[in-house]
Amino acid sequence: MLKKTSQIASYTRWNPLGVVARLGFLLLLLAAFALAPGALLAQSSDTSRGWLWNTSFYGYTYPERTLPPDASGFSEGTVRSQSWLLSNSFGYRVNRYAAFFADLPVYFVHVCRTDSAGARTCGNNNGQGDLGFSGQFDLGAEVVHFTSVATVRVPTGDEQKGLGAGAVTGAWSNTLSAHLAGFSPFVNVTLANSLSETGSFQRPFRSRGFITELSGGLEQRVIPKFHVGGSVYRVFPSGEQTTFGRFRLLGLPVGGLGLDRRRLPILGETTGTADLTRDYGGSLWARVPIHRNVQFQVAYTRSVHHNFHVISYGVWLNFSPLLRR
Repeated sequence: MLKKTSQIASYTRWNPLGVVARLGFLLLLLAAFALAPGALLAQSSDTSRGWLWNTSFYGYTYPERTLPPDASGFSEGTVRSQSWLLSNSFGYRVNRYAAFFADLPVYFVHVCRTDSAGARTCGNNNGQGDLGFSGQFDLGAEVVHFTSVATVRVPTGDEQKGLGAGAVTGAWSNTLSAHLAGFSPFVNVTLANSLSETGSFQRPFRSRGFITELSGGLEQRVIPKFHVGGSVYRVFPSGEQTTFGRFRLLGLPVGGLGLDRRRLPILGETTGTADLTRDYGGSLWARVPIHRNVQFQVAYTRSVHHNFHVISYGVWLNFSPLLRR
């Protein structure tokens, strides 16, 4: 079994783009609270008691990444990947304040690796991810809303394929949002021991190690069935971090330390300091809610720290009404 680990040295440098990202996040944070004068009054409309069932299917296109030479003699090359994520969430809403649910992600990952001589090898890293169990608390009205979600995931995914974290992980996510005349700002703070994954943004690796993730943004309804939005995020890791790359082809050399030339951990297992998962960037998206139970979305996410981007597209379906008849 091929498995490489390394200790990545930490470093500190001043980056003007980082300053802009911090200022942008601060402005979004202030805007969200400034637009929340009504306090948290009552619950939003979609909070009836009963069973919950949501399904989403997203596709992701990743750019070509350059790999360093491997110590075993593998020459410098490139790797490209496309992936798809099918996620089903089942649960029960107890009342307008609390709900509980479980979800299981299933990944379909296609990877092609080309060496410097032009030889190309392709393969698939398919399989289930880590099974999650969540509890959700809601408080607020349609104008201002607060949501807190605690999630525990058990290691049912194969970490050697980058589909799981290899251990039990937990996350506590808190979101404050406002909805005024089609304008919807939001802020989020997440504490976890693994980097979060969303429908619109899937990193090419899973991670294990304590992180604090801050994000904020806004969405604007342009016309009744077309919304556009944007957000910024910042990841603050702490302590030792371990990543499991999703672009690995089993049986081929891992390539250097599992990092590409921008130090993005995409192959095999890599252990390092907090700099391994430190990140900041932003997203832009367009959303089409053709029905309150059917939504389409396309998004572009840019990681400034790793000079990396992801284009995603997908559909979200709410089958809960079928279970409440």
